[in-house]
Amino acid sequence: MSSLPKSAVLNRFLFSKSSGRRLGFVIGLLLLANFVLLRIADIAPAQILRHQVFDFYQRVIPSNSQAAPIAIVDIDEASLAELGQWPWPRRTIAALVERLSNAGALAIGFDVIFAERDRLSPANLAVQLPDLDPETMARLSDMPDSDAMLARTLTGKRVVLGQSGNNLGQGIADSPPQKVAIARIGVHPDDLVLGFDYLTRNIGILENAAAGLGAISAPPERDGVTRRLPTIVRLGERLVPTLSLEMLRVATGQTTIGIRADEAGVGSIVIAGLAIPTDPKGLSWVRYDKARAFPYVSAKDVLSEDFAPERVTGRFVFVGTSSTGLLDVKTTPIVAFMPGVEVHAHVLQNVLTQSGLTRPHYSQGAELMMLVLVSLLILILTPRLSAITTLALGAGLVAVLGGLSVFLFVEHGILLDVTLPAIASFTIYALLTALKYVQEERDRKQVRNTFSQYVAPALVEQLAEHPEQLKLGGEMREISILFADIRGFTSLAEHMDATELTTLINRILTPMTDAVLENGGTVDKYIGDCIMAIWNAPLDDPDHAENACCAALDMQARISALNEELRAEWADVPDAPHINIGLGTGINTGLCCVGNIGSTQRFDYSALGDAVNLASRLEGQSRFYGCKIVAGAATAAAAKECALLHADRLRVVGREQPEDIYAVLGGAALAADEKFKRLKAAHDAMFAAYLAGDWATAAARLKEAEDASRGLDLPVDAIYQLYRERLDERQGQPAPEDWDGVYVAVKK
Repeated sequence: MSSLPKSAVLNRFLFSKSSGRRLGFVIGLLLLANFVLLRIADIAPAQILRHQVFDFYQRVIPSNSQAAPIAIVDIDEASLAELGQWPWPRRTIAALVERLSNAGALAIGFDVIFAERDRLSPANLAVQLPDLDPETMARLSDMPDSDAMLARTLTGKRVVLGQSGNNLGQGIADSPPQKVAIARIGVHPDDLVLGFDYLTRNIGILENAAAGLGAISAPPERDGVTRRLPTIVRLGERLVPTLSLEMLRVATGQTTIGIRADEAGVGSIVIAGLAIPTDPKGLSWVRYDKARAFPYVSAKDVLSEDFAPERVTGRFVFVGTSSTGLLDVKTTPIVAFMPGVEVHAHVLQNVLTQSGLTRPHYSQGAELMMLVLVSLLILILTPRLSAITTLALGAGLVAVLGGLSVFLFVEHGILLDVTLPAIASFTIYALLTALKYVQEERDRKQVRNTFSQYVAPALVEQLAEHPEQLKLGGEMREISILFADIRGFTSLAEHMDATELTTLINRILTPMTDAVLENGGTVDKYIGDCIMAIWNAPLDDPDHAENACCAALDMQARISALNEELRAEWADVPDAPHINIGLGTGINTGLCCVGNIGSTQRFDYSALGDAVNLASRLEGQSRFYGCKIVAGAATAAAAKECALLHADRLRVVGREQPEDIYAVLGGAALAADEKFKRLKAAHDAMFAAYLAGDWATAAARLKEAEDASRGLDLPVDAIYQLYRERLDERQGQPAPEDWDGVYVAVKK
């Protein structure tokens, strides 16, 4: 099959991408549909991820608790140490209530439950203490009951007692006393709100005396973090507000709490003229401040003579514990361990300052809309734009949505999740980019398979990236050209058949090729046992001359190593020939035409120009100068880091203009060697005197150069032998009038 039919087939793969785009679009739509279903199902990992984002908002932008008149009376470690272990006698609790009420607390809420009678009540002590005489027992039994005394203290005061619910069968199933009327607005909410069938309640005498009863159950989310608290719960058969709301009701003298609900669930709780938004189950999102944001007053301080009443005056006072031994701590978005009483304080603070958080009923619809729109936009644009452009556009859209989410959180307390739209859009982008990459790699592979047998590997890669370059023609650019010819294997060939000879030539050409490629060159072609390589085409290489010289030196080293391998392999072969494969190398730099050269049926990437012809001629001259690498003047001028010596001024066969040629002896390390510097100085002085026709001076400098070369192990003996013969012929004769130092080569 000719090149043109192959190109026609190839073009269908390279430029007809509609099938690949359709496949990517269909897969992207299926992926989007899965994300939509995932959002509708709202599985646990998606919830946890969403909540983590909302938690981050709270940590970065906390609420302002200082605006709310709230204080916490803390049953802390110091109070337990001074007043004794919990539970304290009811007389102590009564004294605490009396002190707080007299200090002007707006309402007092207990985040503790008095579920049992006071074990230190006199009548209970009469039964518990052993060996009491009848008179003492009678006197204790006649003393006032502690629980009754606390009940009298609670009567007429704005005190709310806590109650806890569970569905584990622990506690009692009786409903608590009705302290507040519930006004149901809309759908009956009893089956919608969080409900508990079993209760942990206070003893009856205290419940009857308290102004209010509030639920203190605070169920955490699936990951154990307390983000939402009920505003109202069902305890047994009755609806009961939670502790914070009941304290607000008692403080404001309200007798009724309203619940607005519809088919979607509970919408809000109305109390004292305030509407508290909730989720469909009556749960309210808590917006937290920093830890210990509210004034804490130790319970022992309240009972001390030095108590300052202004610390609680005009404040809602929560009574709870921060003691780790009493196990009332919660994990919150801002801290891992927060006293449960402070969580209730945050709920009341949200209500009083109208700074709570909410997830409106339309949130899921809005998030689904964002998910679909952003993903569709990425789905449409990714095949048409570059990967970077699409990524930047997608990142910008996600940033805008993220900014909108933050704005709604800060200004309106609305929780809007953008994590799933962001993840979906990025996943679709990654999928389409991967498909696009696979398509392009398939196209590149097709180009490589089609053209690798005709052109250099570097060009194949360039064509794979830019298939539009598959056309005849070229460009003028400065390049460095290397010709390297294998010598010395003829005697080996006499002892080999065709297969063995092919194997040998491949073993020789392989390290030579590696040397070219590893030094940034392109193998142009193999011409029998000769290799042609170029630098600075098709890929730019500002150091092309120096890299060509380094490649030639690398070739010499690799061929020397190969000689050692072959000698070892042939050591036991009878009548084995002497093994000494060598290379003659010519390098030149100049302006050439490089490009696809050939016919419409077959073309190769190559170079044409006088500089190419001269490089080929220099390779042939290397044997006459005894050095292995000969470079032209332009190469020598550009390869400043290499060690070179001026070998001759030569007019090669078929070329009118003479060329200064140089022996390439080593790299930068040799060029920096002090011994070589002395050699080069003497050599340059010899050559300058030779060109000037000063034979005596040239001979003297030649002797200095020969002396300087000893110990350097450089192939310069043949050069100096050549000049000694030339100078011996001219000694005693004046230089001709037209003397220019040019030597005319008689062989290629």
